[in-house]
This record gives sequence, structure tokens and C-alpha cells, in this order.
Amino acid sequence: MTVSGSVDFNPARDTIIKRALRMVGGYSAEGDPTAAQITDANTVLDIMLKEWIQDKFLFLRQQATLFLNEGQTVYTLGNTSQTGFSHCATSYVQTNVKTASLASAGSVVLDSITGMTDAGFIGIEDDDGDIEWFYGTFSGTTATLFSDVACSVADTMDAAAAVGNVAYYHSVASQIQRPTEVFDAYRKEYNATAANGAETPVEVVSRSDYFSYSDKTTSGTIIAVYYDPQMDAGKLYTWQPSDSCQNKLILDISRPIFDMDTSTDTFDAPVEYLNAIAYNLALELEPEYPLSANAFQKIKMQADKKKEKIMSSNRDMTPTTFVFERY
Repeated sequence: MTVSGSVDFNPARDTIIKRALRMVGGYSAEGDPTAAQITDANTVLDIMLKEWIQDKFLFLRQQATLFLNEGQTVYTLGNTSQTGFSHCATSYVQTNVKTASLASAGSVVLDSITGMTDAGFIGIEDDDGDIEWFYGTFSGTTATLFSDVACSVADTMDAAAAVGNVAYYHSVASQIQRPTEVFDAYRKEYNATAANGAETPVEVVSRSDYFSYSDKTTSGTIIAVYYDPQMDAGKLYTWQPSDSCQNKLILDISRPIFDMDTSTDTFDAPVEYLNAIAYNLALELEPEYPLSANAFQKIKMQADKKKEKIMSSNRDMTPTTFVFERY
């Protein structure tokens, strides 16, 4: 027996679109769909996949770290195109200030720049309790500060930074997209070794619960958060505002599914889902390519069955606990 040894089968967008169009008789197998058919079907595909976000697929779950400021109550969660976005990253590097930096300094000497690459984000704790964020270039143990991703416009600290103040780095790519939901949150206490910071659960509360709380401006220990997903960037409200910018929030979130922008894009979904995507796309296209009642029912039955199959596997693997009672 000869096997390929390959497991990288992952057809591109148009392969699935063409299959769905053939199911509804959009074109014959011997021909090709028109450019307009592909464009229209892709619009339907993107709309369908956006709707599927509501199914809370596990593959869209990710953990991200939100960097805090003293006294800040509301954080804007979204990508770098959002005005005033808060830094919230799927991975980061932590170090400390090695040499005291004055206000208006254009560079900061750090204990280490390991893991930092040019044109990434560098955040420096200033003596006012804020993390000041810049784009940075790195040489030796020095981070040079810029206001633009091209690192062509020099920038400076607003306030001084003492020796030992914390510093963070994360890449532009690690900045999150707008979360569609926040499932859990944990307060991560500062530790000189980032991985060792103690984590304490924080309650994710409803809008009405959050707005019923009093004294939302007095800084203290964060014990609850409320998330409003909005449209372009979400808003995360903390109660109380943090009394330390060295602490962080670890968020368990769901991200949006990626758009299918080009013909060669592969799907932002497990390859096991592609059959369900093809059948359900055909079902969504049917009103534009009307089928006989019998043909429609056959596609609908398969589409429902295949979507149900992927939903039945979309669950956390949890242990089964048996409780024995003695009589």
C-alpha cells in the first residue's frame, strides 16, 4: 500500500465557491462560472461566515493580554486602525527599564531587547502610572521611540521613567481584532518573570450589573469587567479602575472570522468544516438559482446534517465525573 504522507489538503476559496455553484446549477462542470457569479457568490459566502460567528466556534477562541493604566476605566479593543485602540496582544515580551529616562527622552535603555524586532510596539511604564506606547527600533539594549510604523517620525516620552519600571513589547500582528465576545477574564499580578505572575479570576458581568456599581473612578483592584462589542471596536469597562499599570488582564475572547478577499485565500476554519461550508453556501445561493422542490430539499438536508455535525464537535473536552453513593 502506498500513501501520500501528506495532510495539507486545503482548497482555496474559489474551489468551494465553484462547487456550491455547481450544486445549484449555476454553471456546467465542463465550463466556468462568470466573474460576476464568483463575486456575487463570494459576497454571500462572507455574509454566511460572519453569521456563523454567532455559533461560538472554538477555533475562534484566543487568549489575549490587555495592558492597563492606573485609573483608566474603559479600554478600546480593536486593531491598530481604530482610533485610540488599547494595546491587547496575543503574545508579548516583558522587561524593565535599566537606565532612568527623563521626560522628552527619545530612547530608553532596557534590561533586554530579546524577542523585540524593529517596527513593533514598545510600552514604557512612566512615573505617572501610565504605559506610554511607541513604535520602536532596537539596538544593543536601547529602544528608540517613533510615532509611526515606518519608524521615520521620532517621538519622546511624556513623563520620566525610573529604573526598574516595567516595559512591554508586542508585534503589530499580535494586536487583536475586535472581540465578538469576552468569555472569561483574569487579573495577572506583576512578577519580574512574566510567566510567574499570579492570576485571579475576574467576573464578567452584564451591562446592567456594571452600570449599577457605584464609585467607578476610584482606583483599586479590578474585580469585574463588562464588555460591549460595539461595531468597529469593542469597549471593555473595568471595576474598579486598576491601581497599577504593572498588572494586566488576561482575556479569553472570541475573534471575528477572516474575510475571503481573494481567489487564493484558504478558509479561516478547520479543513473538516469545508464540506459543511460548501453545502450551506449552495443553500444560501439557491434563491438566486431556484431548484425544484426535490433538489432543494436534498441540498437542505445535507447542509443541515453537515452543519449539525460540526456543531456537535464544537465543544470543550471536559472530564466526566462519576459520583458513587453508598446506601
